[in-house]
Amino acid sequence: MDGMNSRYKRPGDAPTIRTNTGASLYDNDDMDIMEAEAAQKARQAQRASATRGHSGRTNSRNKRQTIVYTVIIVIEVLILIGIWSAYGIYSAKLKSGSHKASSSESGSTSNSINVDNDNFKLTCSKVSIATDTNGAPAAVIYFTFINKTDNQLSMADVFSPSVTQAGVTLPEDIDLVETPQEVSNKTMPIASGASIDCAYAFTLQDSTSELTITMSDKYETFSEIGSTVVPIS
Repeated sequence: MDGMNSRYKRPGDAPTIRTNTGASLYDNDDMDIMEAEAAQKARQAQRASATRGHSGRTNSRNKRQTIVYTVIIVIEVLILIGIWSAYGIYSAKLKSGSHKASSSESGSTSNSINVDNDNFKLTCSKVSIATDTNGAPAAVIYFTFINKTDNQLSMADVFSPSVTQAGVTLPEDIDLVETPQEVSNKTMPIASGASIDCAYAFTLQDSTSELTITMSDKYETFSEIGSTVVPIS
């Protein structure tokens, strides 16, 4: 008891226990670790937030670029379609113009059998009625033929007429009671620049129905030049 009392300054005083009022070394270490972890988590959160923000901005920018590229492609396709359409229309016009030019150069007309080009000139001068040796009526069609080429050519070498009456093709008649010289001239070659009067004769179906004369080119285009209707009554 005396030993215990000797620890107190005065009898009756409670024992005083000294404690360390500051944080212990162990407590300080634990707080440092917690703070470090919190700071690390905060930095990780900031990096994640920054990554998400960058990713969002990148996705938004990519979407805008995709839209722009799509619009550009659509515009280019529309331009190409317009160019091809214009080219098709232009080609069609060229073909049409070429066809018209070819028809014009061949001397073709819808109501004339006359021709005047760089190589020849042919003019139908008249149509007269004659009689063949069988007593049948015949039509004699007269032409003036001019050769402009460098070669000797006859009208028969270059042009071939055909005649229809009432829808029937008439046969050529070479047996007339009186055959004019012009019928023989159609096969006579003439020199360059020369002119000759020629004629073809055809047996008629009747003496009143009109004739349709069609001239064909046997030298250049090998096609029909044109037709004309001639009354004979």
